[in-house]
Amino acid sequence: MKIECLCLVIFSFMALGIVSCSSHSDGASFTSRLDSIDVFIAQGSTESAVKALKKLEKKAYSSYDRLGTYKRYTLLGEKVFAEKVLIRGLKKLPDNPELSAVYVNCLLRQDRLEEAFKISLCLENGPYSSLYSECILKKALAVVQEKSQVLDEAFNPAKKRSAKEKKDASLLPEL
Repeated sequence: MKIECLCLVIFSFMALGIVSCSSHSDGASFTSRLDSIDVFIAQGSTESAVKALKKLEKKAYSSYDRLGTYKRYTLLGEKVFAEKVLIRGLKKLPDNPELSAVYVNCLLRQDRLEEAFKISLCLENGPYSSLYSECILKKALAVVQEKSQVLDEAFNPAKKRSAKEKKDASLLPEL
């Protein structure tokens, strides 16, 4: 019985070693493929780089693999593909702080505040909480600006209004 247990333990360690070597080589393989894509980018072979990225992106499992793919699409000016990498990544790894932070930053730079805010909620108490704070501040600023515009329109005397505004106001029914 002791021999069976010992054999089981040895077999378990061997299996663990094989799995860890396999997962390590997968990561190394992914990284080496990114390196070859970097060569295409350096040579100015955009089409080859995009084609290789499309194949490789299907094998991206970790958030860092996905971010490496995103970065290269961005370098190539392929913003649509880059965003799709982040979206797919967040579907597979919801609330991943790194993917969420990069996507929130991307959305903020495109003034897509509502989308950015929804995704930033998972960043509130983590290392990327500054992006969550930026979303809150931009939302607050947008509300203030909107109210300011409404107040300006409400209290703007008629003599300061443009001819078009006066015409639009004359079309309103009398009370």
